[in-house]
Parts: sequence; structure tokens; C-alpha cells
Amino acid sequence: MNIQQERPELYIIDSLQFDLINEVIKGPCVQNQELIKIYDWDRWNNNSRRIIQNSNSVAYFFKDKVADYILGLLEGYNPGVTKLIVANMNPNHYFLIVK
Repeated sequence: MNIQQERPELYIIDSLQFDLINEVIKGPCVQNQELIKIYDWDRWNNNSRRIIQNSNSVAYFFKDKVADYILGLLEGYNPGVTKLIVANMNPNHYFLIVK
């Protein structure tokens, strides 16, 4: 699924999906983090780094959920998860997500 700017309702659906995913990885639950760590990495990483001109866009709810997801994965100090995030993300990516 590819989120397009002309279909903002998809941001809401993806935000709700991340609510569920964030719930099962926090705690931390290392087993769930290991299973979910590569959940659709390219889709959420690319879509969350978009610069949205409208500051009232629902895309910012999605970006917030993605930031929670990344922090939730790092919460368990799981070496496999940490290596995945370090290999695929740099601090600038995280900045673009929360921007």
C-alpha cells in the first residue's frame, strides 16, 4: 500500500495500525520486537519522511506513530533490532519523521 497525498484517509488507517503494533512491542516485549522489527520497513520509512506542506494534515498523526514505533523497538535493547535500525536509519531520517 502506498500512501499518496491525495488520499489522506490512508494516513488515518496506517496510524491505527501503528497504534496496535506499538501496543504489542512496548513493555518492552523482546519477543514481539524481534518478530515485528521488519514490519513493512520501506513503506513506513519512505512515507513518514515526506515533507507535508499542510500543517493540519493527518499525516502528522502517522509520523507521530512511526516515531513511537522506532522508540518502542529501541526500548528492549535487542541487538538484532538495534542493528536493523542503525543500518537503515540515521538521525536525519528521524528528524524528517518528526518534522
